[in-house]
Amino acid sequence: MKIVVDPEKCKGSGRCVKACPENAISLRDGTAVIDEARCDLDGICLPACPNGAISLLEGED
Repeated sequence: MKIVVDPEKCKGSGRCVKACPENAISLRDGTAVIDEARCDLDGICLPACPNGAISLLEGED
């Protein structure tokens, strides 16, 4: 599994950054970026995004 950000939907609100307890999300040039090494795949960031830009991809390595 893997959590990904759709850069076309991301508006850089920063809500996902605040929601992530692992500090695995940062904003780069106004778009959320996931640090896969820190991400524990708990999905807390998914509902935090007001634009639905974050999703969980099943089956990704």
